Amino acid sequence: LDPRPVQGGPAYTTTLDVPPADGFFAAPTFKGAFGSDLWLDKFSWLSDNGKLPDNAAYPSPATTLCGDITASITLTQTQSPYFMTCQVFVKSPAVLTIEKGVTIKSYLEDTNGKAPVLVIEQGAKIMAVGTKTEPITFTSVLPSRGLPARGTW
Repeated sequence: LDPRPVQGGPAYTTTLDVPPADGFFAAPTFKGAFGSDLWLDKFSWLSDNGKLPDNAAYPSPATTLCGDITASITLTQTQSPYFMTCQVFVKSPAVLTIEKGVTIKSYLEDTNGKAPVLVIEQGAKIMAVGTKTEPITFTSVLPSRGLPARGTW
């Protein structure tokens, strides 16, 4: 569960409320209770029970993996980490290339209760060659203090 709005989404791009000009309130940069800081981390039942992602992990549209991949893409080390937020299917004839040193963090489940998974369908390809010093890592988005845990990456 990640209650933060999607970077570049409507919570950031629609007209923001203007606070009174009395100097007490700061101008907001987003709508709602959450910006990029997941303030519930370590202060809620969700955090105590391993339901929140690591506060340092904040996906952007460019680093989110979800749905069908129908054209070839490359996951680069410079944009890593990537976040698998739902089931991902690489469709033929697409090629998913994962550079060495890339980390892919997976959520527990998507908004429909399905576990995120990476499926390379027949006719599609995955090209992923890590090294001993720069491995390709699949892990959980949950904080390390709660891992390993059953049902997580």
